[in-house]
Amino acid sequence: MSVFRGRYQTRPRSRDTTSRAKVCLAVKRGDTVVVLAGDDKGKRGKVIRTIPHKRQVVVQNVNQVWKHLRRTQQNPQGGRVQREAPLAICKVMVVDPATNEPTKVYRRRSDSAGLKIEGGIRFSNSTDTPIADPS
Repeated sequence: MSVFRGRYQTRPRSRDTTSRAKVCLAVKRGDTVVVLAGDDKGKRGKVIRTIPHKRQVVVQNVNQVWKHLRRTQQNPQGGRVQREAPLAICKVMVVDPATNEPTKVYRRRSDSAGLKIEGGIRFSNSTDTPIADPS
């Protein structure tokens, strides 16, 4: 079973039928987010990828770290590359495209007729308007 152990949610074991098939996050790839805490506080960036089971996101040009490369035959000198490291999802907030302001996000799992919607539709908490899926 997938268990939340304080820091991150562990991956479900193979043959485990009791865990949820999918961890649902408020942030999606392609969303514009603003960083709420840390060295990069106030910066905005686009979400490159999400890591749902660790509840982390990688944001473009935010939380840059140096990665040291080992010497190989293709790269005989080795070297250093600057790249983005994952951020905890609690440190970022989605930017509402309508108002260009940070906002909380919630999901409606059913439409006005009461029919269930798989995955739900994301809405901005401040303006109560749907947030378009980045595509």
